[in-house]
Amino acid sequence: MRNLMLFIAIIFVFALNLNADMGDDLFKKANDHYMKEEYSTAIDKYEELLDQGYKTSELYYNLGNAYFKSNMIPSAILNFERAKKLAPGDEDINFNLKIANLQTIDKITPIPEPFFREWWQGIKGILSSGMWGAASVVAFWIGAFAFITFLYSGSTSIKKISFGLASVFVIVTFVSFIFAFQTYNEEVNVKEAIVFAESSYVKTSPDEASTDLVILHEGTKLTVLDSLGEWKKIKLPDGNIGWIVKTDIEMI
Repeated sequence: MRNLMLFIAIIFVFALNLNADMGDDLFKKANDHYMKEEYSTAIDKYEELLDQGYKTSELYYNLGNAYFKSNMIPSAILNFERAKKLAPGDEDINFNLKIANLQTIDKITPIPEPFFREWWQGIKGILSSGMWGAASVVAFWIGAFAFITFLYSGSTSIKKISFGLASVFVIVTFVSFIFAFQTYNEEVNVKEAIVFAESSYVKTSPDEASTDLVILHEGTKLTVLDSLGEWKKIKLPDGNIGWIVKTDIEMI
């Protein structure tokens, strides 16, 4: 029985490695097609990788670039946004997303935020929730090591330095944990989408006969608040809230 379990474990590991190798090979082929400016073929292979369960910031980023080169702006923005969720601090992703957004029609001015909140959000957005969580764990252990050094060191100068380090890393641990918690909460609870319809009317209620609030065009990003049948309740960056047909948008 023990040998059988070991054999199954070996087969499982082999299958995982084989699957990873196949994924890497397909990713390289997709990149080769992209470099040859065969963007349609590259897109097909990138999408195939996504269908197989591969979801990395690099994959979404490359797919976004292929869509952008194909002048498919909504799809480019969608995949840049998905890449940004996994690697929020990546400069290339943020830059290309900014360039893609310049190609959209709608220029919605967001509600201005207080300086301190904008500053807080800016720092928090540097890393994903997982990265902030890892940072808090690392900071905790460094702080713990510094505190132990403070307790058991016989040198006054080392005690001062270690106590200072322990104090600093206690603060870093606390702040990193808050960032991790808030970022995770946003990743789980804040639902965002991209408009894919060439134009779509936002209604005051989930009814075609209701009043038109605003017309949106492809590529516009919005926040999804609720769902009702074929409709999605959405919020725009300027604070406007309305309803849009769910087939006109694609969730990030």
